[in-house]
Amino acid sequence: KLFTFIASGIPIVAADLPSFLDVLSEREAFFFKPNAAALAKALIFVVAHPEDVARRASAARQKVQAFSWAARARAISAFVRS
Repeated sequence: KLFTFIASGIPIVAADLPSFLDVLSEREAFFFKPNAAALAKALIFVVAHPEDVARRASAARQKVQAFSWAARARAISAFVRS
């Protein structure tokens, strides 16, 4: 689901868990410690900073291109040929 959300262009607000941090950085997403207070703070920040939201959402959409089916097929093909 993460890649679908990223590709949609919506801002990504995610807990700072390894599964998310393996794919995204602070450049592409808004991270919070996994608790309700930190989530609320992150959401308030997102609402108050639309330019930062747009910049990170755009960066995430660009980054997700590397995880497309076409990119995966090229990587697998290159691996098999080597």
